Amino acid sequence: MNKLSFYYNEQYYELNFDKILCFNINCKYMNDLADIIVDGLSGGTKEFQFNNTLIKKKEYEVIDYNGTTILDDLKLTSKSYNLKFLKAIIQEYEYKDMLLAQLAECLCDIQLVVQSKYKFLLEDYPGLVSPEFKMDNLENIFQNLFHLVDKEEINDSISREMQLLLILHSLDIKRDSFLVIRDFKQGLDLSQQLYILDKMMRNEKVHVVLFLNDAEFYYYTKNLISHLFVTDYKIDCIFNNEIIENCEKKILYKDFLDRNEYHNIIKVLEKQHTFLKYNELLSERADFINYFFEKYNIDDVI
Repeated sequence: MNKLSFYYNEQYYELNFDKILCFNINCKYMNDLADIIVDGLSGGTKEFQFNNTLIKKKEYEVIDYNGTTILDDLKLTSKSYNLKFLKAIIQEYEYKDMLLAQLAECLCDIQLVVQSKYKFLLEDYPGLVSPEFKMDNLENIFQNLFHLVDKEEINDSISREMQLLLILHSLDIKRDSFLVIRDFKQGLDLSQQLYILDKMMRNEKVHVVLFLNDAEFYYYTKNLISHLFVTDYKIDCIFNNEIIENCEKKILYKDFLDRNEYHNIIKVLEKQHTFLKYNELLSERADFINYFFEKYNIDDVI
């Protein structure tokens, strides 16, 4: 059992959890509490403790996920996880010099054409102009040529799911990590939430802090992970009675879509010629939810 200890709204809390801690919280409180958690885990708050020990700066790898997608990450900025993957691939590749030499040789003919086209500048500015394709940096070549997903074929929901799986896979296995997810419900349905949760529970080196406001997610995971509830800037261990009653009486999750939603989406999918792919996805998700329920001994099965 792990423990986070910190001040929130001038009150001191000691919160116990195993691997995953979920704050069920209204959106208006979400970022304030998430900021405290992220800052504390990063070693920025003196009173913040993990397992009764003050946290040093950069002691843990802390990922603050706020809804970015795989398409955002593929812009390959300095904080991109895909860029981190590409750099690792290049670093591990044994034949970098040979590959660069082969690429330069393949481009030899086109290099001559380029120099011919720029001859007027070469003659007037000798030593200043050098029209050529640079083949000395494999990382830049990879960045310009790398392709992972087709923007036209992927929706926002799957793009978020992919990004979270990418983050989980890229965490440093040599040290403990914390993944903080702001609004875990954003852009994800229940099947995706459970699929990602299963991946989190399999990752031995990562601790996860979730923020969301979703009674359905609570209903199916209340016996699997630690849930806390934030109301009026206070953290409680249980719902109030009214919320419990509403949650327990909630209609169980039987289908991905109600009839009206289903027919509306069918019309869109027919236009996009992706109806078969969508049906396959629904089937896969239904199978996974049933597998998840059976694995963790949850009674309700689709």
